[in-house]
Amino acid sequence: MRVVSWNCNRALHEKWSLVIDLAPDILIVQEAATPEVLRDRGVPLPEQVHWVGGLEHQGLLVVAFRDYKLRVADPYFPGLHWVLPLHVDGPEAFTLLATYDLYTMSAQGDPDAAKSDALITALTRYRHLLDSGNVVLAGDFNNNKKLYRPKESRYFAPTVAALDALGYVSAYHAHRHEAHGEETEPTYYQWFRQERPHHIDFCFVPVSWRIDDVVVGDYEPWVSHRRSDHAPVVVDVSPT
Repeated sequence: MRVVSWNCNRALHEKWSLVIDLAPDILIVQEAATPEVLRDRGVPLPEQVHWVGGLEHQGLLVVAFRDYKLRVADPYFPGLHWVLPLHVDGPEAFTLLATYDLYTMSAQGDPDAAKSDALITALTRYRHLLDSGNVVLAGDFNNNKKLYRPKESRYFAPTVAALDALGYVSAYHAHRHEAHGEETEPTYYQWFRQERPHHIDFCFVPVSWRIDDVVVGDYEPWVSHRRSDHAPVVVDVSPT
């Protein structure tokens, strides 16, 4: 099964063929327009699509291809607007927590989402899903362990520790045998500059799953032409 996550930096209709060439089974796109807007602009979206967002041109899109189907998990906490829980049915069955961590989700009316690490709140709310040991958590986390600043409360180490305690690992780090904060392949280039790299996009999977391959898109062609400031993360996994 192939999971692809990419922050497309809007205008997904102009870049659709690029991401489809990656042959995803499950595609997670941040900063994507609504399915209605995309279809109006000629994107041949399949039927299995879910989207959340406050702006119709800049939300969180999840698309399932081939024999995979999506349905919203219950309970769903819409106040945590940028974490979308979906049950995935098909050749492999699991729960997906698609993510686009925008530092604060307080505009959606959930006071806990205004905390410095809103994703920790989501992990608490969706603990019943994570306890199943059958969850994929993937998306743009906008964070990394090395981005910690002593005077800032928002840092990534608690998220990594919480997921580790629940039995989940970052597919990239497990496959590459790299530590968090010491990544050799960036997923984001600040201001589109190759000399400003960061690794802030992740795909966490159950530690029991087999990770067959992880590929991070290169600066060329994903970023150099200002298509996006992010490169995609492509993860091939097999539940055991």
